[in-house]
Amino acid sequence: MKKISTFFALCLFGHTLAAQTVRRVNGDPAITGVNVYNTIQAAVDAANTDDIILIEPFGENLGLNPFYVEDVFIRKRLKIYGNGYNLENPNLAVEPLDRRVVHFQGSIYFEEGSSGSIVKYLNGMPHADVYPNNIFYNGSLGIKESSITVESCRLTGIFMLSEETSTELISQGVNCQIRKSMLGILRDDRGILSRNASSLNLTVQNSMLYGNYYGNEALANIDNSIIKNCLVGNIYGTDNSVFTNCIFFQEVNCPNCYNFNNSISYSLSFQNDLPTANNNVNNVTWEQVFKGPSYGYKGYQGEDDVELSISSIAKNAGINGGDLGIYGGTYPYEKSGLPHHPISTFFINSGIGNNNIDVDAVITIKAN
Repeated sequence: MKKISTFFALCLFGHTLAAQTVRRVNGDPAITGVNVYNTIQAAVDAANTDDIILIEPFGENLGLNPFYVEDVFIRKRLKIYGNGYNLENPNLAVEPLDRRVVHFQGSIYFEEGSSGSIVKYLNGMPHADVYPNNIFYNGSLGIKESSITVESCRLTGIFMLSEETSTELISQGVNCQIRKSMLGILRDDRGILSRNASSLNLTVQNSMLYGNYYGNEALANIDNSIIKNCLVGNIYGTDNSVFTNCIFFQEVNCPNCYNFNNSISYSLSFQNDLPTANNNVNNVTWEQVFKGPSYGYKGYQGEDDVELSISSIAKNAGINGGDLGIYGGTYPYEKSGLPHHPISTFFINSGIGNNNIDVDAVITIKAN
């Protein structure tokens, strides 16, 4: 029985290293078992390098869907998976069996030693009742280590950080990949020593960068980076970055935005401030581009509304004839970050067994 279960888990996730362990996080204290934890930090602390952390929703139903209220610190290479977001969207191509989502509060910090970690399908949301004086940073990632991949997440923000003293650089968030995500803000908050030592070299693809909950910048200080097939709001203090196949719905070159030497090509703008060369088009209207009535921002309406209309001028307008926006390009956006893995919702075993007697177990699994 034990050998079958282990093989089954490895096949589900496509991993072949026998040392990897799938660790479940469920905030319901009644859910117990081997490798089951009630907090994310507890699962992280128990994990070994390359283990998989599955964060599950809990609560009786969609209306009683509690929050994970904690700050999490990761100092090893891990894979952190939620179960998606905006699952109430009635237009999903795949009907989710469980519409409860993982409501994550606080911040997850990828610190020294976490290089190469992956986070997917996570739903980070602010909640004024939880952190009334610090809503801006709730539901965010703080990346202090290199080569972190963020995919199919909805987050209040991602902050590129560093660990350093006045004379020693310990770690910094560089060479990271962000794709297929909804972000309130993406900002480089590294220290001076880090910025002087190396460029950010961030790659952002097929993501909605809509600005935070107070209408401020969507991109801040994102220098020497690549932004492809994104929907982009306000940009501030961003230099020497390359934008292609993007759609800008707010100003790019406002007088007090301090953006310099950026290369923008094959892009559209609702304003009139993109370079006229390089296959850019200014002064477009919503009706010329999208099929939805308006930009719904962080809800599922935003995902639906920014699909290209049948006659959209963004179709076939990108590099090599590709589409502009989040549904074109190399990593087409997937609605609501639906995960491609099953989630265990219940596991209990008798705890009695040996080489001759099987362990009696009841396992319930749902998959989107």
